[in-house]
Amino acid sequence: VNCLHRALERGEFRVFYQLQADIRTNTIVGSEALLRWYHPERGMQSPKDFIPLLEDSRLIVPVSRWLLHEAFSAHKHWITRGLIPGDGHISVNLSPKQLRSTQIITHVENALRDSGLSGESVVLEITESALIDDSRVVTDVLQKFKQLGIRIALDDFGTGYSSLTYLKRFPIDFIKIDQTFVRDLLSDKDDAAIVQAVLALADSLELVAIAEGVDSGEKLRMLGTWGCRY
Repeated sequence: VNCLHRALERGEFRVFYQLQADIRTNTIVGSEALLRWYHPERGMQSPKDFIPLLEDSRLIVPVSRWLLHEAFSAHKHWITRGLIPGDGHISVNLSPKQLRSTQIITHVENALRDSGLSGESVVLEITESALIDDSRVVTDVLQKFKQLGIRIALDDFGTGYSSLTYLKRFPIDFIKIDQTFVRDLLSDKDDAAIVQAVLALADSLELVAIAEGVDSGEKLRMLGTWGCRY
């Protein structure tokens, strides 16, 4: 934790970007910002090791504020240079603790203003655990994001509590199919069935499904056959 306290001021955090593509047109439609920590002595650290520490120590607040500004500014730069379409989006993950405070609204608004991005260019990703308590604050925060034109993605769908009431109660736009189901969809009939079921659910609810961790052309073709768009 002490190392993390100094990591931000020492510039040890990095932002990597994972591309998101339209299967039908084979074009890039956006990217997801991934926070990474490069320790000067231990090298690259796994997010599974340091993200929980950031959340427990409340360092997630300043680090997330920095991440929002970095990601939004990079996305605006890519649009300006014509590297990605003007209607492309940048996705950033929010932790459950952040959603339980209206302070995150100010941080997002400031990052939009400083980068010159519109809310329509942003997708904020949340996990099912953020919706468990169904607090009024979480609902208000999500509604405020929607008013700004920001879209909401439910990340790692199917790995948590998977309450379908979340899809009805909260303003969700995207369902992200976790890579644990995508990884073996060609060889595991259960994974294949789950992916197809999620795609059918998303289609019936008029939500957009995004498959994570697609690492081969064969998987890409299969997902396209099943009706996955991104």
